[in-house]
Amino acid sequence: MMQKLFYITKGLENIVEKEIRESLDNPDILEKNQKYIIAETQSQLQKITSLKTVDDAHLLLDKQDFQTKPSSDQIIDNYPSEKLQNAISELSKFRKLGDCFSITVSRYKNKQADIEEIESEIERDISHKINKKFMQNSKNSKIDFRVHLEQRRILYSVRIDSRPLYFREYREKGRKGSLKPSIAAGLVEMADVKPGQKIVDNFAGAGTILCEAQLQGLEVYGGDIDRDAVKCSRENLSNISEEASNQIKRLDGRDSPHPDNCFDAAVSNIPWGKQVDLNEVELYSQTFEEYSRILKASGTLIILCDNPELARKHIEKNFPAYSLKSQKLGFLGQNPTVLIARPG
Repeated sequence: MMQKLFYITKGLENIVEKEIRESLDNPDILEKNQKYIIAETQSQLQKITSLKTVDDAHLLLDKQDFQTKPSSDQIIDNYPSEKLQNAISELSKFRKLGDCFSITVSRYKNKQADIEEIESEIERDISHKINKKFMQNSKNSKIDFRVHLEQRRILYSVRIDSRPLYFREYREKGRKGSLKPSIAAGLVEMADVKPGQKIVDNFAGAGTILCEAQLQGLEVYGGDIDRDAVKCSRENLSNISEEASNQIKRLDGRDSPHPDNCFDAAVSNIPWGKQVDLNEVELYSQTFEEYSRILKASGTLIILCDNPELARKHIEKNFPAYSLKSQKLGFLGQNPTVLIARPG
């Protein structure tokens, strides 16, 4: 059985490892870093594709380490074409593969490799071995082979599902600043709440956090001050639960209609960066005062923001009995911070 390669968001590696250990059969974590986890597991591929905090899951064809940066010729010459048939056989037992394949070449701290040359040469090798046609656009291909280049390492793999794991069927609408669903799922996991408990997001945007919370069995509430955002949230959430979508209201997150001491957790992606133009001090001050009112005394607060110093100041003021931890994330060239506040 081939090893599995899980691509992840920087900063969520511990959350992803926890989900892998809790969800898969007898997982053996062989390697974990900020970009991916390599593991062995006896789980069927169907179960692997149900993971929520993973960006993408692959069958690992081969992993090769070098003393110096590998050249384009080395990357091409070392392609593990002898393992292609086994990979295709394993995938075909799980899903229909179609007649075409695509290739994704990514690189990290290795700019000397010629991506076009690598793709062209490997494409001919794969086409010959598996008797399928090459397609330039990976969105229209059901088989995507990946070559991930690092400073002194190459990872050769093939995607398990036809689309990345962060893709969600419910997500018909998106908005500026919307989170990738796997990141939203990770934030909900950080809250460590149990199915049936209540979670709120008063800055819902496209509703991704609430959708992921609903998928985890939580009762979801919240909304947004923007009418279009409320409509977007409701439409996405209605694809999971019509009843849950009715709990999304137009509201001001700084002065909401929710009752006191109501929720077990609040998880929000506070507007940051270029999303909005607001007085940040006022936003943070009033938001955390409001969350302190509507959260239970035992409730957890999870906040994603780009001004952790200011957020920390106002969280500590409004939640004096809480302990506060932080975790930086890395995605799309940005490095926002997650603040995790719990009682004690």
